[in-house]
Amino acid sequence: MDDDTNSALAKRFGNLTPDVAGELASMLRIFTTDIQELWYKWESYCIKLGLDRDHKMSLENVRDFKKDVQDALEKEVKNRARGAHGAGTSGSKRAVKRESGADGLGLFETPQKNLAMKRKFERVPYESPGSKSAKMEYDMDIASSPMPMRTPLKPGPVQQPQTVTPFNQRPQPGTIRETLNDHIPKPSLPYPDPVPYNTRVNLTVNFDLKKLAYRPMHQKQSEASEMLDDKIEDVIALVSEFHSINPEEFGDPSSPSPSEVVAVGRIVSDSLVDGKLNSKSVLLEGCRRLGAGARVPLKLDNIQGGYSFFPGQIVALRGVSPNGTLFTVKEVLKLPPLPPPASDIDNLIATAEKLSISSPNADSPSLNILIAAGPYTTDDNLDFEPLQELCQRAATTRPDAVILLGPFIDIDHPLVAAGDFDIDPDLVNSEIGGTLEDLFHERIVQKIRQITDSLVLLVPSIRDAVSKHVSFPQDALPRRVLGLPKNVKSLPNPAIFSLNEVLFATTTADVLMDLVKTQIYQPPRSNVPSSIDRHPSSRAIQHILSQRSLYPVFPSNPAQPIDLPYLRLADFVNVAPDVLILPSQLDAFAKIVDSVVAVNPGGASKKMASGTFAEVSIGVRDIKEGDEEEASADGLTHNVWERARVDILRV
Repeated sequence: MDDDTNSALAKRFGNLTPDVAGELASMLRIFTTDIQELWYKWESYCIKLGLDRDHKMSLENVRDFKKDVQDALEKEVKNRARGAHGAGTSGSKRAVKRESGADGLGLFETPQKNLAMKRKFERVPYESPGSKSAKMEYDMDIASSPMPMRTPLKPGPVQQPQTVTPFNQRPQPGTIRETLNDHIPKPSLPYPDPVPYNTRVNLTVNFDLKKLAYRPMHQKQSEASEMLDDKIEDVIALVSEFHSINPEEFGDPSSPSPSEVVAVGRIVSDSLVDGKLNSKSVLLEGCRRLGAGARVPLKLDNIQGGYSFFPGQIVALRGVSPNGTLFTVKEVLKLPPLPPPASDIDNLIATAEKLSISSPNADSPSLNILIAAGPYTTDDNLDFEPLQELCQRAATTRPDAVILLGPFIDIDHPLVAAGDFDIDPDLVNSEIGGTLEDLFHERIVQKIRQITDSLVLLVPSIRDAVSKHVSFPQDALPRRVLGLPKNVKSLPNPAIFSLNEVLFATTTADVLMDLVKTQIYQPPRSNVPSSIDRHPSSRAIQHILSQRSLYPVFPSNPAQPIDLPYLRLADFVNVAPDVLILPSQLDAFAKIVDSVVAVNPGGASKKMASGTFAEVSIGVRDIKEGDEEEASADGLTHNVWERARVDILRV
């Protein structure tokens, strides 16, 4: 290092040790900059670290300064490399301003104002003023300009176009993928002497259609907050009775107290970005009566029996809050389970006789149901071939009921979103040349009309283009507008109904996926008993049953808009269902969770392939000796999980 450089550095940076001066001189050579620009960068570095700009430079901090500049240089190189790649493909040219003596990468260049986008009082903080006389403007094709120190981009895998297998060439159609209770023989359908479906099956709905015909997305904040608070108050009453807890034992987790209290509230996340939970970001939001709705962080390290939480879950926790800023959880109290459904013994005997008389040649009379969920066509067409196949199968096998879950005309389908479809002019009944209702009538209703000997139940989805109800809970599809046949019943979403004595609950909201993606799980410690299932989808079903709601997640998935004041319409009332139908993007399954048969039929169609559906056969309830004595005041429990066979089949 020559004396001129040394004196210039000392004049700008003050008295320097030989080691520090040597490091600064090496930065001048490596980054091809001048002393003035290096001083500006040192000022910016001091401001970033909160140091005084006259802070004495030591060998350690000047090396940190050098590393910071080097990191900024590498980042700039990568950004320029990506920009050059994009500019090379488009062939565009940009105007670039460069200072004399710059490093060639723009690291030490003073940012210039965009002349085409002048703004008043525009100021760039912590940047040095540049010398106008040293600037020149020229055009440069970034794609063809050599980039110093450029790291070559690794060639990524070439994405091959997705091949579409014609529907009539799909592999293994109609084969069974999975069976629940395979020891129960599969009925041979159709029965030799078919009878009208209404002599075998009786439909009873457990909802009020008038309440579901509300004005969507017109909620009041006060009504929404009252609903959220009421659900916490309901759980407090249930926990108090189930665990015999005195009202004085319930407390505010945000109030400092050395005594152990039971806190009931809603699980929320402290993240404002994505709302995802982890063991350190779990908060408990109390009710207005006990805690004024305050939120307090939870310490979960002392829980012996494990836990599983998700946003919106209402929990009862036993613990202590010494300072009011952190609630240390010692135990997660189990919420009282819903009682199983039950019926009078006389009604069960009458149902068994009805099924036996209408199918005298059957080895074991059963209630037979076909369950399928949308979408019902692949992304490359609107032919609805999977739906056609399902309707033909139902028309041939003649099950007692066919449950079809939306979406039917999927608003997210590429052709529907683009309006790229044609409608038969003979079926168009609109003066404006065809509507989505006309498309539904042509592509959906005409196929469903093949099913004449079965009861057909339609449950819509938020993604249904023909539904004018755009939020959850969702009103039923309009029968008259769509021209549905008499044997087709339109149900809301969610829907709770009974076929004979069997209680069903279903929703087309993908609550399983939302729960699996948002829940956190900590298994119990060794030798500690726990009722929490280790499988994610089984835990999700446990949450649905324990929370007594078909959609307990809050805040909801952005793709699943919710009207909070009416969310109680998705609650289970008094009893748990016998069969829980939850279509999801998760792999199709049928399992028993807490004595409830849970079925995910999967989608009848995937994006470019056929999907799956489910067939359910439920045998009659056997009345044994002693059942009359064991029957409660509500009757004899159904025990459908013992007498139901579920097959998951390929379309």
